[in-house]
Amino acid sequence: MLTHFPESPFWSKKTRLCSLLEWQGAVPPSKWKHGRSEQLLAETWLPAQGFPPSFVTALAQEVTLAGQSLVSAHVEVAVRTPGAGRDSATDIMVLAGSETRRLVIAVEGKVDEGFGLKVAKWKKAGTSVNSSANRRLRLAGICGANSGPGTRGSLGVDPRALDHVPFQLLHRTYSAIEHALLNNVDTAVMAVHSFPPSGVAETGWRDFLAFAETMRPRSPPPRPGVPWSAGNRAGVATWLLWVEDPGGARHRDRRR
Repeated sequence: MLTHFPESPFWSKKTRLCSLLEWQGAVPPSKWKHGRSEQLLAETWLPAQGFPPSFVTALAQEVTLAGQSLVSAHVEVAVRTPGAGRDSATDIMVLAGSETRRLVIAVEGKVDEGFGLKVAKWKKAGTSVNSSANRRLRLAGICGANSGPGTRGSLGVDPRALDHVPFQLLHRTYSAIEHALLNNVDTAVMAVHSFPPSGVAETGWRDFLAFAETMRPRSPPPRPGVPWSAGNRAGVATWLLWVEDPGGARHRDRRR
């Protein structure tokens, strides 16, 4: 089995990632664990030297996304979001292209950990009045409820309707749109690559559905493995996608 790929399309900043060991070195050490999303993403995407079969099949379900070839992909891509605080770090940010179209795909890997705090709790989780105010500012900028530099990739949704949605889904989708705009690309996909453990129902699908409902209320819900149109956002045709491959390991809570 080939374990070194000298012409790999995967990068960390300006360094080409040609092996799993190099990919491991490009992510925070705390995130690289056996059977967890960072390792599984690397083990699935690197040997494919492009899109894994599950993504090829999924993209082929939508005529405007079919036939894409992976041009380049960067791991742990930080995209600045409105307000103060950490950038949104996407697991894999893909630039793809065909004869007629280019697109950006922001890939978020998941096993059974879910998407973190929902907006209602996240808004209150700041350690001071200022941090709480900043979180509300950040949310408003991501949603497009205010204007100014850094809000051009906004989702165009009402932040008051998002309390039940995990904040991570918002800023990851914002990052996909913003990265598309930065690269003069008119199509963006926010994709969750799920690796559910055997015999365990994933923990994020219902949150994914809830997020889609806020983007396009009363529309038919997404289906796994099929791109779902979230409409035109900030001039970018935006899609949501959930793709599954087996192999995840259950999270072990060492506090028990």
